[in-house]
Amino acid sequence: MAASGVAGQHLGTWADTVNKQPSSSPAAAATDGTTAIAAVSDPGDDDGPPFQTVVRRKSPQRRRQQQQSSSGTSTQVRLRGTKAATDKVRAVPRTGVLAAFVGRLHKDTTAENLTTYLTAEGMRGIVCRKLTCKNGRVFDTAAFYVACCRDSADLFYDEQRWPEGVELRDWVYK
Repeated sequence: MAASGVAGQHLGTWADTVNKQPSSSPAAAATDGTTAIAAVSDPGDDDGPPFQTVVRRKSPQRRRQQQQSSSGTSTQVRLRGTKAATDKVRAVPRTGVLAAFVGRLHKDTTAENLTTYLTAEGMRGIVCRKLTCKNGRVFDTAAFYVACCRDSADLFYDEQRWPEGVELRDWVYK
């Protein structure tokens, strides 16, 4: 016996699902990941429990975040102004800085130690800041925000300049 949903809609039976027979339910045919099917018991059904459509909705804010991250619009510059500056409104020139997350360093490493090490490797304009977890969690390794001049890009991204096992990822500003 098949269950009828709201407005007489055929929702399928437990046997339909087990036997992998297609159901005429629009929810069963949905492939967008926003609709799921859940079993609901019905004591009068001999074939097993009927199904009821359960819809999971994402918040509008989460949906916008996913759209931005998938389209890449959050990190791209949409335009760059070309009009001559006035006395009251003018742009600030972008400084040539590379920034990265550097992780998997020994937990006793300090920002001063890392700055001295990278300066000795030939990098210029080094700025290091030791990162701490916001929720107070303690890790067995240390992580740093590391920035340097763009002139040192070839040294900065040379894996031979970094200690073995260190992980470096471009810094993502949020």
